[in-house]
Amino acid sequence: MTISSQRRDALLGPAEGMLMTALMIQRLISDP
Repeated sequence: MTISSQRRDALLGPAEGMLMTALMIQRLISDP
């Protein structure tokens, strides 16, 4: 694995987690 790919994963990891959390919250709010 190259350093650039590790850096990219380090940046996308937290962002992807936040996105998943936002989708879960939106789904919970939209449910009756």
